[in-house]
Amino acid sequence: PEPTILEALSSGTPTMSRFTSADGMPAMRVLAAIRQGGQPVGVLAATFAETTFHGDEVALVPFLGASADIAGEFLGQHELRWLRREQA
Repeated sequence: PEPTILEALSSGTPTMSRFTSADGMPAMRVLAAIRQGGQPVGVLAATFAETTFHGDEVALVPFLGASADIAGEFLGQHELRWLRREQA
């Protein structure tokens, strides 16, 4: 995996980085760890053209962090449903 992905897995907060895309345009990437039971199980990654948000990236990072939290909760609930079905 990319070093940024590994950093996101160990980070407690979403991170944003700017880079130049393959077509030479400025872009940004937001990475947020998806946690299930307090353990990182994946990374939510979103890449955007820098011109997409025009300064609204201040709201974007917390939004994607919350989206990663929701994904982690979904995974936990999904696992509980599966375990309940197996027990039944």
